[in-house]
Amino acid sequence: MNAPILRTIGKITGLHGLRGEVTVKPNDIEATWPNQLKSVYVFKPTGSFEMDIQSARWQKTKIILSFKDINTREEAEKLVGAELKVLESNLPKLENDEFYVDELIGLTAKSNDSGETLGVIKDILSSDAGDFLEIKTEQLSEPVLIPFQDAFVHQINKADKTILIAGLDSLFKAP
Repeated sequence: MNAPILRTIGKITGLHGLRGEVTVKPNDIEATWPNQLKSVYVFKPTGSFEMDIQSARWQKTKIILSFKDINTREEAEKLVGAELKVLESNLPKLENDEFYVDELIGLTAKSNDSGETLGVIKDILSSDAGDFLEIKTEQLSEPVLIPFQDAFVHQINKADKTILIAGLDSLFKAP
């Protein structure tokens, strides 16, 4: 029997109000989980535990979340910085060309043009302008951000743990 797979759905980034609500930066700005989940797993450096959701609502690009048994700002402060995870089986099924963010982190970015290794995917950043791949390279001290769009991301191969990037080789060269 396969072990259950936990998927990261967001991170608690701050507090909202005085009654124990927290702000969550979701991994997907089109996430439907705020209206569907009854509980989440909270992962902190000191350990992990399951918490029941009392309410969840969108506020622009963040989610305001309240948990049962968290009733004060002081209690909620202890959760800031924690990652939120759920069982993959509790999330909607993905289409063939869709991926969970945590499946992409750690993949090797390679040039579709030259075949060279460009770096490693460190994060997926979401903004009003779209999603960006944050790629850490050996040649540069700062990570490179590239738009997560079909024009630049030609192929994602989970089996080979690679992402093929096209037309952006010059961004990965030291000045």
